[in-house]
Amino acid sequence: MTFSFFFSFQVSSIFLGLSPELELALYTLCALLKPDDSCTVSLGGKKVDIQTHVFKIRGKKYLGSAYPDL
Repeated sequence: MTFSFFFSFQVSSIFLGLSPELELALYTLCALLKPDDSCTVSLGGKKVDIQTHVFKIRGKKYLGSAYPDL
């Protein structure tokens, strides 16, 4: 898949075995706690890094993307 906003990149992922709600909650928490950085979470005893990218428009922050950093 190719996504395009201000730039184009080919990243698409899902966590197998997690509900979409939990996955979205993890991405949201990481974006709020560590914007534009890597956030380490533990899922089933395994550590996973989630990378987030945030951008600002007119002083408001928006989540640009969040994905597992493999």
